[in-house]
Amino acid sequence: MSLKFVMEAIGCYHEDLAYFLYDNRQEVCVVLANRIRHYARSLNVKTKTDKADAAPIADFGLERSMQAWPAGKFNLQGITRFVQGTLIRKKDLTRARCQIHVMEHSHHRNARVTALKTGQIEFYAQAVEEIEAEIRKLAEKDRELKEKAWD
Repeated sequence: MSLKFVMEAIGCYHEDLAYFLYDNRQEVCVVLANRIRHYARSLNVKTKTDKADAAPIADFGLERSMQAWPAGKFNLQGITRFVQGTLIRKKDLTRARCQIHVMEHSHHRNARVTALKTGQIEFYAQAVEEIEAEIRKLAEKDRELKEKAWD
């Protein structure tokens, strides 16, 4: 019987262990947190501690057949971080545009505050452009990813 390591994907917190195990030629399966949560509910597990969470994860690994974690199949880790950055900057940009709209239509206008907000909008817009360019560069390097993203 071979040893299989099953872990829940929680943000980036599982990555170091997953890569360590993968680099040491161990079978690693990373499961989305919502799948584990639904599975635990089906077992009527209500306690939420690390120790209590470990049992349903182990049971899930024993019961289900899972694909091995494809470490480094794509350069997804880098792209994921850039996509997250883009989403954050776009929200910042939208928020800043709404704020400047309010400032421009306010009875008590302050030219300096409006100028600062305009600079902030320019910064966010530039950041979004740069991040998106970086994503395109990373995608260009990976033929399979490029085909999936640009089809």
